[in-house]
Amino acid sequence: MTPNEARQILGISSTDTQDEIKQAWKDLVFSFHPDRAGVGNEARKKRLEKKLKEVNMAYDILLSVQRAKKPTKTPKRPQPTDDWRVFTARTTKEGLKLRKEAMKKYNKEYQEKNKEKLKALRKEYQEKNKEKLKEIQKEWREKTKKRLKEYRKELKKKSKQTFP
Repeated sequence: MTPNEARQILGISSTDTQDEIKQAWKDLVFSFHPDRAGVGNEARKKRLEKKLKEVNMAYDILLSVQRAKKPTKTPKRPQPTDDWRVFTARTTKEGLKLRKEAMKKYNKEYQEKNKEKLKALRKEYQEKNKEKLKEIQKEWREKTKKRLKEYRKELKKKSKQTFP
């Protein structure tokens, strides 16, 4: 089946967009679906199945034509530069090793520069946590004291009730 025949089956022109093609296909699939034949009408159901297969094949052909028209994206290749080290670093396995080594060196330098900052941040964090912990402990002690007082009062009431 040629693309022109597929367009005739779907009832579209050669200038229609992909959305219009899809909409025409959906309309035809809805109208030719075998479930619309009704109960007990096997001959009509078979005709509709045949027509639906034809419509689907036409749609697939037009989709493949549309895909073939789209340009494929080609990855950008690195361009040679004046510095041969930069070019080899971008393109070869040895260059990847050089880049890894450079990153390790950079990371070590970065860690050494920021060691003191990290220590200061850790101390600050620990102090904040200690303060929070002290506050929580204080609240817990107060709550337990209140509970003990209430419990003692209840015990006194019960003891008075049992022993007048």
